[in-house]
Amino acid sequence: MRFIFTAVLLCVAAPLTLAQYYYSNSSKLFLGLESGIGIRTFDFRSDIPELASLRVHQSGWNVGVLFGGKVFQTSFRQGLYQTSSFTSNRVKLVESELGFRFHFLQAIAPKGSPYFKPYVSLGIAGHRNRLTGTYTIPANHGSAATSGSSDAQQRVAGCTAGNSADDPDLNPTDEDQASVEIIENSYLGKVVTTRLTAGGGVLIYVPLSRKVFVQLQAELKYGINVHEHGSVYQLQNTKTSNPVIMNFGVSAGIKSF
Repeated sequence: MRFIFTAVLLCVAAPLTLAQYYYSNSSKLFLGLESGIGIRTFDFRSDIPELASLRVHQSGWNVGVLFGGKVFQTSFRQGLYQTSSFTSNRVKLVESELGFRFHFLQAIAPKGSPYFKPYVSLGIAGHRNRLTGTYTIPANHGSAATSGSSDAQQRVAGCTAGNSADDPDLNPTDEDQASVEIIENSYLGKVVTTRLTAGGGVLIYVPLSRKVFVQLQAELKYGINVHEHGSVYQLQNTKTSNPVIMNFGVSAGIKSF
């Protein structure tokens, strides 16, 4: 699977890199840094009650490097996002993204205004959502759940220790003991996702000198999952869907080659 993703990236990145040089005669290539804030939203689908049909809203920051020319730009961005600290169950996202932007207005009218630069974007991103909090884990997690059922039994048994052995209401059966596993106020695991992203945005170009410039950015993108898995067996039936990505930031670069 990783080989396929690498091949796709090479097939996309190679022509875009060559295109940078075709346009370099009209606009010098540049290298820059970017940073900003972002919002991530998506849905969980899971057999864990606390995650079933849950809409997650995350906010955070990102930093990256930017390379490109007048029409094409390539960026690599690293970000950290998390849910509100006021929620009992928290989801922290570590994101890595390789993106490509096509400034169609500059391609159609090369001598037009250089200050307003709308674009469309494509990319591939790796998301690692870390889940912390209290969760109720159903016992039906395939063969892997069998190994975890003993832990669940121990937790339930510990809660009922000291109760009267003569009272069946205070002593759950073996079936009851293995029915659920409670993860309380601790790290559960992570959901790892690889997704393709597509969308668009706009850059406001602000030249500071002949070689130095600043760009203000706003963009909106959507994602399509291509691979996803949970890091632990409790998350094997937990998936994400309907991701929406919003970024607002600033970049600075130098035209040097």
